[in-house]
Amino acid sequence: MGWRGSLIYTALNIALAAVIAAIAQPGNRGLVFIGALVALELAPWLLALWTGLKFWVAYHAFLKRQSVDLIKREMRKHDLPTASAFFDHSRYLTHTIESDRTTLRAKLRASGFAAEIRTLQSVRPQTAGRAYAAMFQEAMKQHSSEAAATTGADPAEPRE
Repeated sequence: MGWRGSLIYTALNIALAAVIAAIAQPGNRGLVFIGALVALELAPWLLALWTGLKFWVAYHAFLKRQSVDLIKREMRKHDLPTASAFFDHSRYLTHTIESDRTTLRAKLRASGFAAEIRTLQSVRPQTAGRAYAAMFQEAMKQHSSEAAATTGADPAEPRE
């Protein structure tokens, strides 16, 4: 929202505060106008803060564990390579997509993961974008650890 949008938004808040003040008792109109204007300007910020707080509480309470398990299941289902040689999801997914050793099915799923992460980081950067990236990082670690446990390889060593 550019400066014009902010100007229109503020003008609408002033008009609504003036209507609220006009309804108020004659002696308190100035105070009611200022109070209504402050409330109208602060309400979106407070709502955004409350919404963000609810999201992060739900993320840590429910969403994280279930989503990590789902991502790991998808990684196993599509035979994505272990991520032990990588420290972030971006490099891991890029390597998986560009590698000649990776199957087409794994490449397609890796590009799907990359698209999901980038989309969420664009649309909801402070909540879902950060949360999904963190969940994917955790799933990468667990996927590598589980693969090392079943094959006997060191999860800190690259497989290639």
